[in-house]
Amino acid sequence: MKPFDEDIAVTRTTLFGGLSSVRARIITGFGLLIVILGLVVAGAFWLALKHESDLDAMEQHSNTVSLLQDAKAIGTLQVLVAERFILTGDQLLSAGIQHYKAQSQAAALQARQNLELEGYRQDGARLGEIIDGFNAKFEPVISLSESGDREGALAALQTATPELQRLGTEFDGLATIERQRAADLKDEADNTAELATKLLLTSGILGAVLGVAASYFIARSILKPLSTLESTAKAIATGDLDARAERTGPVEFARLGQTLNAMLAKLQERESDLRLSNDELRQRNRQLLEARSQAATDSLTSLPNHRAFHEKIREEVQLAQERDETLGLIMLDIDGFKTVNDSLGHLAGDDILRQFAQTFAETVGKDCAYRYGGDEFAVLLAGTDEEKTAEAAERLRQAVARPRRGGAGTVTVSLGVAAFPSTAKSAEELIYTADAAMYWAKSAGKNLVGRWEIVAGATSDGRQPWPAAGRHPQVPDVTAGLLAALAAKDPTTSEHSQHCSSYSTQLAVELGLPQKEQSTVALAALLHDIGKLAIPDEVLFKTGPLNEEEWAKMKEHPIAATQVLGQFLAVAEAMPAILHHHEHFDGSGYPDGLTGSHIPLASRILLVTDAYDAMTSDRPYRKAMSPAEAIAELERNSGSQFDPRVVEAFLQLLAGDGVRHAHAADIPIER
Repeated sequence: MKPFDEDIAVTRTTLFGGLSSVRARIITGFGLLIVILGLVVAGAFWLALKHESDLDAMEQHSNTVSLLQDAKAIGTLQVLVAERFILTGDQLLSAGIQHYKAQSQAAALQARQNLELEGYRQDGARLGEIIDGFNAKFEPVISLSESGDREGALAALQTATPELQRLGTEFDGLATIERQRAADLKDEADNTAELATKLLLTSGILGAVLGVAASYFIARSILKPLSTLESTAKAIATGDLDARAERTGPVEFARLGQTLNAMLAKLQERESDLRLSNDELRQRNRQLLEARSQAATDSLTSLPNHRAFHEKIREEVQLAQERDETLGLIMLDIDGFKTVNDSLGHLAGDDILRQFAQTFAETVGKDCAYRYGGDEFAVLLAGTDEEKTAEAAERLRQAVARPRRGGAGTVTVSLGVAAFPSTAKSAEELIYTADAAMYWAKSAGKNLVGRWEIVAGATSDGRQPWPAAGRHPQVPDVTAGLLAALAAKDPTTSEHSQHCSSYSTQLAVELGLPQKEQSTVALAALLHDIGKLAIPDEVLFKTGPLNEEEWAKMKEHPIAATQVLGQFLAVAEAMPAILHHHEHFDGSGYPDGLTGSHIPLASRILLVTDAYDAMTSDRPYRKAMSPAEAIAELERNSGSQFDPRVVEAFLQLLAGDGVRHAHAADIPIER
């Protein structure tokens, strides 16, 4: 049995074996009071009955006295009437004698009966003897009177006179006794009444005292435990779970206190568990915040990283749109940083990057600067137009160009400037334009600030930049050399690029793009796999599936392409399409996980044509699909991997034989 159950069992035993419960105390107290008051009332009732009985007996004795007096007076009157009758002979008096005789005898008889009823039989018998003796003496008087013997009647009357005197004396004696008895009964009745009065008064006082005492005792036995429970409850309300109720007093309150204490123990245990859980949640929350901070912070420079930059620029562009404000962006890249790493080592290069972060913090503020990747950085300036952004970029250029410690000499940066909404209408376009302006600065001699507004306009000699020169791509000699290098490394990839350029150009026409954008699409398709020059041969030419590490290296080729082509102004406008040609419409692609319209249209076109040509071409790890199978794949992934509008336009071209197929002059397509 548990301790709590044992206490309950003991409590129940006490409840039925003593006065430890409120119920037992109330029943006992008021029961005792009722018994006492009942006894008092019974005694008073008995005294009242006795008083009434005494009064009845006293009345009986008084009545007996009256009867004796009446019997004596009537007897005397009887003798006087007899004497008068003897002397006068008046017959009317004879009837009076008989009348008085009957009354005297009736009164005497009633008095005798009363004495006998009262218990005085001896007195009653003696009274009867006296009456009988008197009647015996008086009968001759009446007889002689009625016979006319006057002298004999007088003689008999003289003989009866002493008996009459004796009768009167006896009657007086009995009357005196009866009077005394009545007086005694009166005194007894008075004493009884007085005693009853005292008893009632005493019972009233005693009842009141007992009632007050019982009430006080019961109230005290209830109020004290209640006060204790109330104090405990108040302590609990203030948060003191260590408070405990006293398990004393009536059993009900003891059990209540015991239950309350058990509840508090459970609460403390639960509170302890909750505190531990809360501490654990706080620790996990701190870890999560630290992990998020680490995920969004570059560990070397402590600046926000590439991911944080993309989240911030989208947020700032949206705010600028809502508030009708401007937003400036500076993209900058360290000139010749690879040479610094090669000559001084990566530790010195890391030190330069940390110094750059400090320079950013001192010049434009740490909250504005981001490490975009490698030796490339970005600065976001809210509420700043292109002119002021260019001024900030020039201050940064000059601050960075100062000699550095560590033997690195003077290190310079090339910067590109763009602003929303004057030179870009979206976050992605803002990045592309600033990035292109930076590559212009790098190709124009380095240590310069390039402004997209100027770069996108006429060159210094009045000629238009390459994208505006015509529909067909005029590839610069250096870029052509890179394409030749790609063809030498992987002829399949080179052929694939040419096929994609053909498909993409026709699809751009089908979609109704302007001539300038058609040229950009064609050039981007031609150069989109240049980054594979940086992919190791064992990964690029692997015949089986790529493992996770190998796939990660393969996914770097869009970024590698921009790093290779970033030195050439002629391909600046094709750079965004090349960088994002593996972004998926639902955001599952790479390198930035862009979605929907955030992906450049040229990239969405290139993704469809790239996928189609890849599926319909042999690969080291698989055979080519049929065109019908490739079309089915495009349809199945439309809306997830591919832009539905672009897929629809491409399939319309295929269905209408409007596409000049790169593998054969004419391949029938069944739809």
